[in-house]
Amino acid sequence: MIDADLQRLADRDQPALGALQSAIWRRENEFLASRKMARRLAGWQAGVLALGILGAVGLGMAAAAPQSGPEIMASSDLSPDRLILGDAE
Repeated sequence: MIDADLQRLADRDQPALGALQSAIWRRENEFLASRKMARRLAGWQAGVLALGILGAVGLGMAAAAPQSGPEIMASSDLSPDRLILGDAE
């Protein structure tokens, strides 16, 4: 019984190993190209993200910069401390 199984294994067609090595190298080159593209894409993605952050910081700083607006009180005679305490002169 075991002899028959071993004989069947021996009689099987042997795979062509010459094509196997080229298939392995072809697949390895595909993996290498894929990894290279992923690194390049990650670099571009980091650059775009950095530009976005710098742009947002620039816009935030421009919006937070002090701006001259209309003065609430044109003269100091109407300031709250003068109205409450009177004329201190």
